[in-house]
Amino acid sequence: MDTEIELKLLVFGDVKTLLEQSYFPSTETRHHSRQMHLFNQYFDSADKQLSKNGIGFRIRSHDGELEQTIKTSGSSIGGLHKRPEYNIPLETNQPDLSLFNKEIWPDDLNINQLQEELESVFSTDFVRQQYLLECEDDSLVELVIDSGYIKAGTQKQPINEIELELKQGEPVRLFDVAEQLAELMPMQIGILSKAARGFMLAEDRYLKPRKLDRFLSVNEKDTCETGFIKAVETALEFWQHHENSYLQNGKINTLKGMLQGMQLLLQALTVYLPQLQCESLLRLHKQLLLHINQWFWLEHSFSLKDLRSSKGPYRKRLAKNDELLSFLRGLSEGLLTHYKPADIIRSQDNCKIQLAFSRLLIEKPWRKESNGSQSKLTEHAKAWLSQGWMSVMQGMPENRKISTQDYLFQQSILRQTLFNGFLFGKLFSDQRDNFRAPWLDLLEGIADLKTLVFLKQKMQESDVEARNELLIWADEKIANLQAVMERSRKVAFRNEPYW
Repeated sequence: MDTEIELKLLVFGDVKTLLEQSYFPSTETRHHSRQMHLFNQYFDSADKQLSKNGIGFRIRSHDGELEQTIKTSGSSIGGLHKRPEYNIPLETNQPDLSLFNKEIWPDDLNINQLQEELESVFSTDFVRQQYLLECEDDSLVELVIDSGYIKAGTQKQPINEIELELKQGEPVRLFDVAEQLAELMPMQIGILSKAARGFMLAEDRYLKPRKLDRFLSVNEKDTCETGFIKAVETALEFWQHHENSYLQNGKINTLKGMLQGMQLLLQALTVYLPQLQCESLLRLHKQLLLHINQWFWLEHSFSLKDLRSSKGPYRKRLAKNDELLSFLRGLSEGLLTHYKPADIIRSQDNCKIQLAFSRLLIEKPWRKESNGSQSKLTEHAKAWLSQGWMSVMQGMPENRKISTQDYLFQQSILRQTLFNGFLFGKLFSDQRDNFRAPWLDLLEGIADLKTLVFLKQKMQESDVEARNELLIWADEKIANLQAVMERSRKVAFRNEPYW
């Protein structure tokens, strides 16, 4: 058995020329290269027994040789993949599962029956340009450029990626090379293997948006270090999942999950900085805050999406005015045209920040700069939960009616405090759900309030027919919404803190 440790980078354009003309001349890394043509046929049963068990099975053909390979799911941290791999030479291109060691299979998998049911699902056909990089500390990194296609029936999807695989040395060397490459070309960290992409293509599936779990999986034995690592892994994976989902389906609502992942990651840094006291974390906090600011326009896009949605709460009234819907559609298309979300996702800045977080989880630099990383998580959690709710209650005191602008101003503070509950809630009692529910409703209400305020602003700037009627309608909706929010706030203040 071999264990792959690799980074996958999705790239664009003539990467080979860029590497040979710009990357290799600028680095002292010695390298050797070769080129090969690879054809891989992937197999599974009709009921996807292998996929359901996190197993990929292929037969590879190259240079007149045949090899069958099993890859198990392994682990992935921010784009750094570790996967067990089992390879067996073959004489023919017919799969033979009996040649693999029986110990690699799940106990409940009938290998003889599976062998009979195997069928070809998809193939990959690509040219691989392979470079072996010899680093200064005797580390060896294999850099390959794969260019070709994934094919499933009549469906076809391009392959254009760089894979960095650690052959010898420490995993941080992969990040050294990746960061150098990110300076030269636009790229995106790949979270899906060719096999995963192939199965999705064969089944006509896309990455679907999903919701965060109710709470991060922490426990009373966790230290601040383990709590921080779990938080970063979860937030970074959530960010990467949704940006990849957007690139597959182009749906603007998918970017809500991407933004939420970034915001959660920022809050994790904020919460743990006092304990870890690490310069790298402080620097990343500043960089991530600036990066999130590039997406400031997204909330306007979400508002426009909600206003135009056929399933939304406003369409019944707004659908009566074709001129208004056309106006809103123009605003939405204008934002996407101007800010180009796909370009931001593929930007050098986006890739370098994600690489920095992945590297952080491998290097753990706080261990050299602070003694607080091994302190118990529970006490740290109580302090942050108390501080957060004190800020919320000061901003929205129980005995005062809150204005529209006050609610809008409190949105980020409430969101951050609810993130604290996500990060630490698992440590405490079941009362946490009752405590959080009205505040979560209030946060959702603030988002609806922001949509209506945005609509009013755009109506005042436009000459849309029936503008005055729409402004009156929006004022009524705002008043009704705030009345509901005030009731939720009163309910929220009755609940005792669960920590």
